Amino acid sequence: MSEAVEKHIVTTGNKGASVSEFFKLGRELFELSFKGDFDYIRHLKDNIKILSFDIPEELKEIFIPFNNAPIYWVYDSWLLAQIEEYMKANFNRAKYFDLHKSIKENYAKWATAQIRGEKEYYANLTMSFIERDIYKHNFFKFVIQAILHTYHNSIYNFSKADKLFNEVKQMAAALKLQEPVLHELLYIVNLFHGFLYLKEKRYEEANNLFKEAVETKQNGITAKIYSALCELKLNNMEIVEYYVREVITYDFHRMIAAIDVNNFGMFNYFLINALIYNLFYEKDFAPAQKLISDTLSPYRLTEENTLKKIADKIILLKELKVDEYITEDINKHFVLLEKVIKAYAESANTLVIGMYPEFERKYQETLDLIVEEKKKREYLEIEQSLVKYDEAINDYSETIKRLKKELETFHEKVKSNLDDAIKTINSNYEYEKQIIEDKILQLPHLERYNPAKSFSANMVNNTIIALIVFLIGGLAGYSNESLAYTSGYNSTIVMIIFSGLRWGIVSFLIGILISGVIAGFVLIDRVDEKQKLVKKLNMLKVQKDRLIKEAEEYSKDKETVMRNSITASIDHHKRQIDELQEEREKHRKRITDQVEEKVKEFMASLDTVR
Repeated sequence: MSEAVEKHIVTTGNKGASVSEFFKLGRELFELSFKGDFDYIRHLKDNIKILSFDIPEELKEIFIPFNNAPIYWVYDSWLLAQIEEYMKANFNRAKYFDLHKSIKENYAKWATAQIRGEKEYYANLTMSFIERDIYKHNFFKFVIQAILHTYHNSIYNFSKADKLFNEVKQMAAALKLQEPVLHELLYIVNLFHGFLYLKEKRYEEANNLFKEAVETKQNGITAKIYSALCELKLNNMEIVEYYVREVITYDFHRMIAAIDVNNFGMFNYFLINALIYNLFYEKDFAPAQKLISDTLSPYRLTEENTLKKIADKIILLKELKVDEYITEDINKHFVLLEKVIKAYAESANTLVIGMYPEFERKYQETLDLIVEEKKKREYLEIEQSLVKYDEAINDYSETIKRLKKELETFHEKVKSNLDDAIKTINSNYEYEKQIIEDKILQLPHLERYNPAKSFSANMVNNTIIALIVFLIGGLAGYSNESLAYTSGYNSTIVMIIFSGLRWGIVSFLIGILISGVIAGFVLIDRVDEKQKLVKKLNMLKVQKDRLIKEAEEYSKDKETVMRNSITASIDHHKRQIDELQEEREKHRKRITDQVEEKVKEFMASLDTVR
């Protein structure tokens, strides 16, 4: 229990009576116990558990009470861990970090010390280390110094603390802190800054700082609680009511998050450490007793104990023998509900009563899950009964795929064979074409078809013949002349030459004419042979085109036959698939109708326990 509450318990008079009634309201609404000292250190250690909960960060708020606020900087909070990481990364000299550790350790001893002398000693020692630390970026030491000037009576100094808090906020904004760290730091610093003004009873300034903290952290419940306290002091009762609703709504959200994940330990923690309780641990909320009572009363309105009702329903549910549909996950719902029932069925705690609708929702969700499991299993049987149809349809589908693949493969094969055939035809054509073209090119070089060579050869023969004619003609002329008269030797030679030359020239001229005629015939033969070869070449091209066309037609006919055959098979399989699908759908509808009827009967049986 906080020092503020302890002091108020021993007060007397009307104010004491008011606080007593306020405590009584706390007992009535939340079954709170105000006996014994409040061990905030143990409370903070317990609160470390919240860091391990698998819930949104905004639901992990830890309440920081005004009177015990310095303890916050002792426990291993997320913010302190982030500050430590920042210090290690940015303190480039070992002595700075050693001083930081000394400040932190002695501050912790001051915050937890129970003896006045010890507190005084550690406060002075901490201040000494702070003064020795000249590192200007160590914002942590300024926070600690400001807290000491706020909470340690012998060195209390409002002006210094106020200045230090402002400097820390300015420094934090200038440092390269990650945004979540910066927001959390500014939230906490504004909170402590507000505590400073709250201690001075400067409620309006304190309220502004608490609101600034809330702006930094929307779910800052500690700031909202103390803002509500300031609004109470300023007599703004509507705002106080708003904040009271905010606090209890936050508690409900945390407990709902716990039951949503079936975590009774988390639920129990949030219930035991509900933030709404802290209103009753602050004596200054006593004047708002009626407002708080009126604000929280609607959460207690109920005609029956929902937990007991759920307990009775669970007993009846077990008699229905639905165990086969209760899976491990569904069983977790029942385990949670049974633990809550066992622990809080008799509880008059407003939070427990306010959670009645959520407990009912959880129970109904559990029944819905059982129904869904029933449906799941029934529909699984439907699917299993349809497997034979699906397998047959799948077989036909695979066959169709295979046939299409075969058709595609056959098409590629036919195309490849056609390409090879055309390639062979073209190759043969080019080979024979080359032979003919070579023959055409060689025609002028063949003696048989060379007019010049023919003429030359004939002229040689003509010359020989002309010489022979020359001799024969000369001798014949001499013989004829010798019969007429006889002359001398010289005359005889002249006569032979003259007579032979006459006949030789005639023979030679006739030979030239004949050689020319023969050369002409050779040229004609060559032209005729070339025409024959060109004609053969043209016929060869026609033959090539005909062979290619025949090959294409053969391939096309072959592919058409195969395509028609495979297409017919595919169409047959498609008809089989259509028939099976139609039969499958009829079977599915028939079985589904039966299953839906079973599910309706099952749901009707559960209506008795809803």
